[in-house]
Amino acid sequence: MGDPAARKTAGEVAFEDYLRSQGVTDFIHEKPFPGKSKRPDYSVTLVGREHLFELKDIEKELPVPAVALQDRAHLSEAEDADTEPPTPSFVGFWDPYGPIREKIDQARKKFKEFKDYPCSLVIHLTHGFALIDDPKVIYGAMHGDPAIEFLLDKEKGRLVPDSQREVFTKDGRMTQPHWKDPQNTTINAIIALRGVRIGEKRFVHEYLAQFGKGWPAHIDDEVDYDKTEIGRGVVVFENVHARFPLDRQLFRGRFDERWGADGDTVTRIFAGPGVLECDALDELAKARAAYIRDALRKDRTADRRD
Repeated sequence: MGDPAARKTAGEVAFEDYLRSQGVTDFIHEKPFPGKSKRPDYSVTLVGREHLFELKDIEKELPVPAVALQDRAHLSEAEDADTEPPTPSFVGFWDPYGPIREKIDQARKKFKEFKDYPCSLVIHLTHGFALIDDPKVIYGAMHGDPAIEFLLDKEKGRLVPDSQREVFTKDGRMTQPHWKDPQNTTINAIIALRGVRIGEKRFVHEYLAQFGKGWPAHIDDEVDYDKTEIGRGVVVFENVHARFPLDRQLFRGRFDERWGADGDTVTRIFAGPGVLECDALDELAKARAAYIRDALRKDRTADRRD
């Protein structure tokens, strides 16, 4: 029969590695269920109950650039910082929601016989590019393409100031404006597997502060942490209309993140300490970039006055 691991997809291997990293070992791959024709990818016992997970790998390429970025090697450091690179044009249309909706449709068919179980769709980016951990994209796939809606003052023939709000429009898989009731309530969450390059973020933050744009020359320097560390975690996006919601005690690891309903809004309701560290490093990087831009702008203004 060969090695069972050889028959597993990259996403299935990653999901099992993640479960083990969280101390979860009570899981079965493609467990048969008497009287049912389908076998969800994983049966996992969590908080005293059997949960089912369907794993879907995503391979999605971006449209091919029609115009490549110009070579910037000839620019000086000041010129490079002061010059916006040209924006490449692309051939074709890129739909960020399509790959997610396709996997929701596939999982719905797999879970059709399992409406009495808590069922989750797990997605894993195997190749290419897809925004699998972006809440706007995932909830857009669930509820419809996001758009901005304004109120119109018909008497004055203009938009009502400050009336704009974000809404979901077409092609949602859980809700749509013209549907009476939510659909796909068996799927209680979309769970994105991801790796966070925390070691690289720490190194770049530390060395960029010391050496500026010359930091890559120090890439081989010895440091007291693992520069190659990748934090394995998941981002849970709750389906607010789920028949059996995914217990919020679950998936609370160091690099885990969770989005769900808090009153009338969907917001981030949990972030592990590794995620919070990454957030802090990202904010520092943005502040540093803003400081550099402001300093360059002041220098250019002073030069013009001279």
